[in-house]
Amino acid sequence: MTNFTAYTLNTWGAPYAQHQNARARAIAREILRLLPDVVCLQEVFLARPRHIIKTETQQAYPHQLYFRSGWIGSGLMILSRHLIIKKSFEKFYLGGKPEDIRHGDYYAGKGIGVARIQLKDEIVDVYNTHTHAQYDDDEYAFYTLSNLWQSVHFIRRFSENVRHVLVGDLNSLPNELGYQVVRQYTPLNDAFSDLNPGALGFTFRAANPYVRSHDQRLDYVLYSSGLRPVSCSVIHSDTPTTGTLTLSDHDALIAEFSLAEQTTELPNAPKEDHLKAESIQLAVREMKLTDNQELSHIEGMLSAGLIGLDLWRQLFGLQRFSPRLTRFVRRFVLAAALSACVVHLTQLLITIPKRRTAITHAIDDITSGRY
Repeated sequence: MTNFTAYTLNTWGAPYAQHQNARARAIAREILRLLPDVVCLQEVFLARPRHIIKTETQQAYPHQLYFRSGWIGSGLMILSRHLIIKKSFEKFYLGGKPEDIRHGDYYAGKGIGVARIQLKDEIVDVYNTHTHAQYDDDEYAFYTLSNLWQSVHFIRRFSENVRHVLVGDLNSLPNELGYQVVRQYTPLNDAFSDLNPGALGFTFRAANPYVRSHDQRLDYVLYSSGLRPVSCSVIHSDTPTTGTLTLSDHDALIAEFSLAEQTTELPNAPKEDHLKAESIQLAVREMKLTDNQELSHIEGMLSAGLIGLDLWRQLFGLQRFSPRLTRFVRRFVLAAALSACVVHLTQLLITIPKRRTAITHAIDDITSGRY
């Protein structure tokens, strides 16, 4: 029977990332060296690195997808040596906070994409995703969790009776709620863990020169029935032809599968109700945080207005000393106060209501009885 190989790499293509064009060329060379059937890349946000990878692999990978979303794109790219007969993409409800520019997940329009691959007489659905990062605290814990609950629903709708793999940067450790939700509520098993029992499988390592964090396992290859894992390994991102330059701040994963007979039986353990309960607790916490943010924006808007009005009155005392300076300062104070009010008003009228709606969607996903 046909064998099938899948490769996944978070390319570290954020706008501020270093050596993007050079690393894109190195990534293309690595892909051509390994020649997996399907390549799934994340964080290919910028046009130039994406063009480099696309053009340099075009001959070996004639079937290519990029899922456009948000302001700078989802970052998700799929390259296939085999015909893609169907595709779909779903943007995450909770994609980040527009006011948190330094993290930028909101502007990426993250989500989950899928390509249905024709392998001779068989088909395989290949899912590529990159969930919201959690950074150094748990501020975004529910965002990541919500992304994974949404992914569960998307996978179950699209691939009901089709072999499938889910690959990418899940931003969830094996002992964390998000990873456990995916394993419990889809018929997906972990290729690396199954073939390397006891191995840690870190894909985000402190030894990488681009990393300023501890070792973590964030990237996965998960598979359904009808696929039997033959091998799965972490490929360190070091590229011997470029000295200290590495492909990315993440390591890649490559897995080979043989196609086996499909079963309707779910291979995972019985569903754990406590996963839903813990998820709901995080959702409630996020809704409370949103309520608190609304109050702080109301206070901020009132404060900006009152401070601006008070300064405006006090400036009348400067009129007799320097009328020109007084006019300039008045305009500056007025502009600053109005800008602050507009920012807070935008949050109150647009951002906060959208966030509440997204959290409600996420709660619907968690409490759905379709499991």
